[in-house]
Amino acid sequence: MHFPMFIRILGALAIVLSTIPVFATEQDRDTITFAGQQDSMLERPLNDFLKRLPVIPRFDIPSTANYKGYTASWEVKDSRLCLATFHATTNLQPYSVSLLFPSRKLPIHADWYSGTIHIISGRETLAQGRYTYERVTALQVTNGVVIATNRMTNVREDKLKR
Repeated sequence: MHFPMFIRILGALAIVLSTIPVFATEQDRDTITFAGQQDSMLERPLNDFLKRLPVIPRFDIPSTANYKGYTASWEVKDSRLCLATFHATTNLQPYSVSLLFPSRKLPIHADWYSGTIHIISGRETLAQGRYTYERVTALQVTNGVVIATNRMTNVREDKLKR
């Protein structure tokens, strides 16, 4: 095959492949209980804690929907964001939350976290590569304490300040 023909075939193949949709596995979200209701949240507050460790634990990856390697649930109790549950394994053995937080028991006040937690509920729609959430509750958190709450409807993900 001549080089110019190879280039034309390669170009045509690139055009064809660019029209095929690419699907990635959506990642499992942490859950949160707020105001008596359990929903999903967009942020992963535990990752902020893990990044501060001298050595980040290497959790097993249980599925392509959970590359972070753990499941966590959260709750807001008395205006405090708390880690309510944590499950992970390393080398197929359970990884205890006490290895991350010696001398602390669940629920653990997330005093390391400052930022916004976006709680999503209702329908999620995907259009033009962007999600729109029917209802979003934004919790402004400082050192694990919720200092402000904002409820919004029909919010596109790119409009959320993260």
